[in-house]
Amino acid sequence: MFILTSSAASFEIIYGIRTHSNALIADGLYSFAEGLCLIGVMLVLHYSDTVPNEHKHNTFGYERSELLFGLVQEVFLLSISLGVIVDAVNNLFNPVHVHDPKVLIILGVSGVFIGILGMIMFRGYLHNHDIKEEINEKRKREFLSFSKKHMKNLKRIPTLSNPKESLETPLMIKQSQDEITDHRKKAKTSSKSVEQHPPDLDAFAYENVDMEVSRVYATLHALCLHSFVIFLEPIIVIISGLMIHFIPQIDSLTGNEINVWLKYVDPILTLIMVILVAVHAIPVILSISAVLIENVPDGIDTQKLMNEIITAVPAIKSIHSFHIWRATPKEIYASLHIVCDEDTMLSTCTNAYGKDVQKVLNNYCIRYFTLQFEYATSPKLEQINAYDCAYGLYRKRRGHTLDESMLKLAKDAIVHI
Repeated sequence: MFILTSSAASFEIIYGIRTHSNALIADGLYSFAEGLCLIGVMLVLHYSDTVPNEHKHNTFGYERSELLFGLVQEVFLLSISLGVIVDAVNNLFNPVHVHDPKVLIILGVSGVFIGILGMIMFRGYLHNHDIKEEINEKRKREFLSFSKKHMKNLKRIPTLSNPKESLETPLMIKQSQDEITDHRKKAKTSSKSVEQHPPDLDAFAYENVDMEVSRVYATLHALCLHSFVIFLEPIIVIISGLMIHFIPQIDSLTGNEINVWLKYVDPILTLIMVILVAVHAIPVILSISAVLIENVPDGIDTQKLMNEIITAVPAIKSIHSFHIWRATPKEIYASLHIVCDEDTMLSTCTNAYGKDVQKVLNNYCIRYFTLQFEYATSPKLEQINAYDCAYGLYRKRRGHTLDESMLKLAKDAIVHI
């Protein structure tokens, strides 16, 4: 793909200069830039996937590097667009005839085939990082699975089709219930035996978990969009070549110049090409920037999510320092501090409260989360508003302070200033 794109781009730039065609030069520059981006994407993805994490320098890995490269890629294409705009506007004020329009048609047709090949290779990748549809689909699947299980349980209940069987059915039901309890006891004993011998896990055991296909690399999102643009750009070149080739510019009888407006066709179509690139590049820049600055993913309402957690776990009375962010296009993280009104054991917090919170977070496609449990007595809990800290050390950005006395000293210093 890189060889085809770079070869076609080189021919387009060379013949664009010879024929004085802005559209051909612009198409060649965009194609060459996208070919370089293709090589860069493959190198970045290979580096982020294969290079081992050096825990001393980078404990999170290098997966965010592909986001940075995707942003640089889009900015690079927009910077090329500025140069193309300057050249096209210059030709609007100083129009020139395009020579040999047949070359435009031939190179445009070859560019269309390359664009189709790129769309086939990178199909299925989207730049939109909104997970609202994914959340809705997940809830639909859970509802369908729950309804199927419920219907199966209803089918298992015996019906009284014959009055003679009325005396036998209670015994059958009792026997089936006894069998179910026996199975449950066996399952509990087996689960206890499994819990006694947990698998050996290191601190980074969950780094290579397979993620859903729907959340993929941001740079491939951009390549898919620009493959579509690569398909449209040569079509513009073909339109320019066909108009210049079939519409006469000189009167065969008088030799005078006619259809002067054809001089403006090529630069105007070039500006349309720039608009197409900008329309596809700017949303990608905004989407990648939202991930880089760790915005809450689109489709997640933090207030609604906190209310669902408090409703699911009545023992939780308050939530604060709640942060949701997307580290990469395929990984969503959450961190929250939970205030409880009971002095429960750590095992209860983990196995009971933590599991319930995990179910709620999984409904929002949040797979990685950190919970910090806090305890407040009943009189103190009445004074705490919703989503406040139990220690009174609430900070909007970083959670708890290290030392309350240091916080007081800082406040006093600000007052004296």
